[in-house]
Amino acid sequence: MKYIAALTLITLSLFSTSYAATIDKAADSISAHDQKLNQIRQHAFITHLKQQQQLLEQSRQRLAAAKKHQQQLNAQFSNNEKQLTSLSEQLRQRSGELGKVFDVLRGEAEKFKQSFAQSMTRVELGDRAKSLAWATKQQIPSSQDLTHLADNLLTQLQSSGEISQFKRDVVNNQGQSHLTEVTRVGEFVLLNSKGQYLQWNPKSDTVMVMTRQPQSAKSFVNHHSSELLIDPTHGQLLALQSQLPTLMQRIAQGGAIGYVIIVLGLVSLILALFRLAMLLSTETKVKRQLKMKQEPREDNPLGRILSRIPAGEHQLETLEIYIDEVVSQELPKLERSQTLVKLIAGVAPLLGLLGTVTGMIATFQAITLFGTGDPKMMASGISQALMTTVLGLIVAIPLLFTHNLLSTRAQRIRQILQQQTLALLADRIKESNHETA
Repeated sequence: MKYIAALTLITLSLFSTSYAATIDKAADSISAHDQKLNQIRQHAFITHLKQQQQLLEQSRQRLAAAKKHQQQLNAQFSNNEKQLTSLSEQLRQRSGELGKVFDVLRGEAEKFKQSFAQSMTRVELGDRAKSLAWATKQQIPSSQDLTHLADNLLTQLQSSGEISQFKRDVVNNQGQSHLTEVTRVGEFVLLNSKGQYLQWNPKSDTVMVMTRQPQSAKSFVNHHSSELLIDPTHGQLLALQSQLPTLMQRIAQGGAIGYVIIVLGLVSLILALFRLAMLLSTETKVKRQLKMKQEPREDNPLGRILSRIPAGEHQLETLEIYIDEVVSQELPKLERSQTLVKLIAGVAPLLGLLGTVTGMIATFQAITLFGTGDPKMMASGISQALMTTVLGLIVAIPLLFTHNLLSTRAQRIRQILQQQTLALLADRIKESNHETA
């Protein structure tokens, strides 16, 4: 056992010595590798440093050159300012009083330039404002500039007072552009060959057919009439007219109450016209029956009354009973529907008043919510208030006249019936007295 232990100790000591030598060798290798890497990094850093130093030196040189160039430009600018001041003073001295004249001329030319740009003659003659570009420059206008100004003024004066026809691209209501013959009436309106008014947009220099047309100008375009509706505001009034609501839009402003008024008015008007036609027909038949009393007809009240009274009856009380009964059956037929027409004629203004009240309530609510800054927010309620009142009056006034006409016609027929029944009663009394005698 002792030998084995000793052998083990010797083996371990040899292994430890070999392992230590290996570790030392590896450490030396790692140290050499790190030293090599450090040398590479140091060399790269030195190279990069030299490059940065070169760039810095180049930047300094460019900065110095830029400063030098700036100084030269400043000196040149100062010299130019001095020279400009000197030349301006020389120009002022040489021009004398003409300087003020040129200033006024440039100002007037600038006004004419704006006027030409907004003139309707530009549609035909093109943009002449380019020839007045000198008006915005601080220079003495040349003789050619003054000649162009005079020519433009003369052309503007002549063209603004004449009626001319020319070809021009016009955009229709479908958004399509077509070459159309256009008639220009001074600086007021533009018309196409169909007599439709055209609208010109100075900003885009486009001509289009107006969506809403005033009265047709076709007769004027075809030289059949010398009258024409013109717009002295160069199209602004016609453009505003296209924004006015149509009849259906105004009716829609009345809301539900407005539609109720219209329905009641139409129903009562149709009923009143029907009853008026019936009364006229009845009156004609009654007058025809007056000529043929011996031949009673059932198509009229008088004929029915004559046919229902016994021919041989001469008792006064009995005749009165017969006549009252027959007349009481015929009179309601004559006065039929008059009460309804009169009722609707009285209700229509009340419905209009109701619409006025509801419209004003809506207006006050809009004022409460949005204030009075934007009148458009209150326009809906005010339109309803006014339109319902208008509709109520439009319905009531004709119905009142119609009701009066119906009453007059019915009263006339009633008087004829009363006169004829009284005459019949008198004839029967005379016959009775004659037989008694």
